[in-house]
Amino acid sequence: MIEFSATIAFGLIRRLATAGTDTPSLYLLISDAGAIPAIQADIAAEVQVQIGVGVRALAPVDVRFDDSQGAFAPDPDKPVTLITLDHWLPKLVTALDRNIVLLTRSGAVLLLASRKVAERILAEAPNLRNRLTDVVEILPDEAFGGPIAWRRARPSASRTGSRQANGGGSGRDANRIARSTGTGVATRPLTPV
Repeated sequence: MIEFSATIAFGLIRRLATAGTDTPSLYLLISDAGAIPAIQADIAAEVQVQIGVGVRALAPVDVRFDDSQGAFAPDPDKPVTLITLDHWLPKLVTALDRNIVLLTRSGAVLLLASRKVAERILAEAPNLRNRLTDVVEILPDEAFGGPIAWRRARPSASRTGSRQANGGGSGRDANRIARSTGTGVATRPLTPV
């Protein structure tokens, strides 16, 4: 079982703002597939509030490498690029792996992937893996003490089952631990698929 630190959009974007959006950085964000739309909205809102710019959100169909220079040209109005990979696309991952220099030249790049896709990226894209700034499990903001609607909607959301699968405790427990340790980051295991 691989463990990655867990965070929410607020903490992630705070890290980006501290480093600067013009600093090349590449984050692999691991999420449950059902939470991806909520996380996309959280990231867009936090980038707007904390940095004051927009997010260039790209779906896999939007990423084309026939014009590699143009695909990842820096955009001063949208210096944060969010690429969502909710299912395995081997040609896209190979293209990202081969064009890693162009990808990182555009500033901050966030790859949001489901657990299965993230595991395959880490195993099959060595250039991309070596350029990663960090790999984190990202949770919707509501998972750290907000409404429990998202937790109820998860397929494995039985009260005892989800706690055991996630290393015990709730999102509130993880948040309390992160605050008490002063790290602002809770560690949660990534369950194998």
